[in-house]
Amino acid sequence: MQGVPHQTDQIRHRERVVFCRGGAKETRIGGEGFPCSADIIHLMHKIIRRVGLRGLASLLLACIQAACALSPTEPRIEPAQPVLAETILWGYADLRLLDPADAASPEHDLLAVYLRHAPPASPGSPPRTYLRLDFLDLPYQSRAQVYLALDFAPGGTRWLPFHGKADLEWDALLEIPSGGPSRAYDPHKQPIVNTAMRILRDPRLDFLEISFDPSALYPAHPAAFPPEIGVQVFIAPGDGSAIADQSMPTTSYAAPPQPARYLLAFWNTYPAETPAQALRRWDGAHTGPLGGRHGLANLLRTASAHRQPVFLLDLKYPAWLSALDYAGELDLVNLLAEQGAL
Repeated sequence: MQGVPHQTDQIRHRERVVFCRGGAKETRIGGEGFPCSADIIHLMHKIIRRVGLRGLASLLLACIQAACALSPTEPRIEPAQPVLAETILWGYADLRLLDPADAASPEHDLLAVYLRHAPPASPGSPPRTYLRLDFLDLPYQSRAQVYLALDFAPGGTRWLPFHGKADLEWDALLEIPSGGPSRAYDPHKQPIVNTAMRILRDPRLDFLEISFDPSALYPAHPAAFPPEIGVQVFIAPGDGSAIADQSMPTTSYAAPPQPARYLLAFWNTYPAETPAQALRRWDGAHTGPLGGRHGLANLLRTASAHRQPVFLLDLKYPAWLSALDYAGELDLVNLLAEQGAL
């Protein structure tokens, strides 16, 4: 129990302040409070006298369980935002647009939009429309709010629930808040029900997947022939006061954009100065950042398996080539270079 500091009760030292009130003492170091040892022992004796050793053990177990339940490392899952175990396999043909990295915050920065119409999974079940949004970063407890403006019929509105207007006249607006239930609205700001909207958040791969029953949005169209949907994505901060990022409008049948050009370049690739380092830097066991294997061999093995060329910017240092020769792997590196993998 923390004591209440009082002006007349403080004894100030250079690195700590001791508070005394009613016989209780507390030491604060660097802003953190720690009860004195004598007080802890006295408190333990009082608890044992009242509840016994078995009661004390039960109390400690309850405290441990409560601490584990409140651990900040566990992801927070909203009941109204289900995390689904199943997801569809996305391909390049589903890609509709690439968005530049231009937002101030990574969790508000939209990178890509995918869209696909899926037929009924089983007889009697409705078809579904899937959208996938890739972000620069999607933390477990994201504060970003996502809005999808969908255009599938003549007319509509450009109104948005925050400052700004859409570039298309939308017929349905899907709102995916950072917490709480997702909603759908028509151009008259009335809720659309029975959309069977499902949300999948994957913080590991930084994407958000939205699926819904299209018959609730455009019932006039046959289920087997979904209309061409125009879509524009808006990302807003947690308070929904302004637009943090937005995409250009695209459609469900738009051709995929040209693939982005990229280059995988690595440096400090084989810093081996001793025989032991030469072996460890090539294929080290249980010494990586997460306790797994690491080393140049794993990089080359992965690049070769996926047929993905990589560029090693500093491997031709004479000392490092000598270390590769000592490890017996120089011929393999030369072979990969001849094959165009390096």
